[in-house]
Amino acid sequence: MSLIFVMRALPKLVHCFCVLYRQFGGFALSHDDVETQYDELKRDLRGEDFDSDIFYSVGYNSPFTVEGRRNEIWIEV
Repeated sequence: MSLIFVMRALPKLVHCFCVLYRQFGGFALSHDDVETQYDELKRDLRGEDFDSDIFYSVGYNSPFTVEGRRNEIWIEV
């Protein structure tokens, strides 16, 4: 479990928020793949205060990258 500070910049608007995240490898090809990781993160966070209805799925690699892939599930705190 780790904490990230995120800042999104839109024209004349900046929205900042903090997230707790879980990193995982491989391909997240379906909603079931993402939901499995989301459930694991929620299990890791039991007792923490977070909105369990909203989460983000983040992928960092090109679809052509086969090995060493990096994905994350974020929950806003």
